[in-house]
Amino acid sequence: MSADSFAVIQAQAVVWNDGSLGCPEPGQFYTQATVNGYQVIIEVNNKKYDYHASESGYFILCENLFQPLVPQETPDA
Repeated sequence: MSADSFAVIQAQAVVWNDGSLGCPEPGQFYTQATVNGYQVIIEVNNKKYDYHASESGYFILCENLFQPLVPQETPDA
């Protein structure tokens, strides 16, 4: 990979709401305490990758954040 095809889009310190680091997986259980950490979004060959990390060094690629949300229908009143 050349340096031209790689860019850091965003890097910031965050406080995650729980141990899922903002990227929960169905069927998994997480600590319910806040977790200090980081979010780093990089772009490689025009594709964005969203990494979430804790201060202790654990990190994950959060793959579902860049997919558009599906609007939910509301029942007629």
